[in-house]
Amino acid sequence: MEALERISSLGSDRDQVYQEILAAKTDISELTPDDLILRDLKFENGVPFIGFPILVKDFLTLEGALRAVEKFTESRKCILAVLMGLALKNDHVTRDIAVFSLLTNGLENKIINALLGSTQPQLELTLEKRIKEEKYNVFLYKQGNIRASRKQILPIIRETLSKERAC
Repeated sequence: MEALERISSLGSDRDQVYQEILAAKTDISELTPDDLILRDLKFENGVPFIGFPILVKDFLTLEGALRAVEKFTESRKCILAVLMGLALKNDHVTRDIAVFSLLTNGLENKIINALLGSTQPQLELTLEKRIKEEKYNVFLYKQGNIRASRKQILPIIRETLSKERAC
């Protein structure tokens, strides 16, 4: 690290450069909800996993956010999507996760129960909000175990999906 600092002449500005990089990485000011959905998107057994550089609860406050998720899910002929949010402020990590489901269905309940019941890792989920509309449901959970990333959460859902057909 010291050799890199000498080459780049960062020196004592390392923290400032880190903060600038972090700010640029999490700047969503020019992105629409549709852009944010596509920014960090993965599929597992036909189910979209959407990662946000902000908390899901903050994404949901953006104008047109729920409509964008609904449209995205419908256009891919899926019945649900998993939304994962991450906020990093002043070196403090916060995570949340939501299950967006077109209509109430058994798979929605199975995924939620798998997440809530997980012990490896234990996610420490707390229901923050439930949104029930005519065409969709959203269950938003605060994630107490901030160390559990998508890499640890995917296997939990993968096991549930292996028993079901999601899309």
